[in-house]
Amino acid sequence: MSISNDIRNLIDLQDENITFLPGCVERAEYKGQPCKFIHGDLTYDSTHCEK
Repeated sequence: MSISNDIRNLIDLQDENITFLPGCVERAEYKGQPCKFIHGDLTYDSTHCEK
């Protein structure tokens, strides 16, 4: 199973158009609390969301 599939299963994400690369999990602090950020890529150009 790939990293992308593992993360998709972990966060119960159904959208196959979002991919995750190795090293996509970042540990950081948010509002003084330790947390983890998961960075993913959308594999197509969306026509409905503003950037």
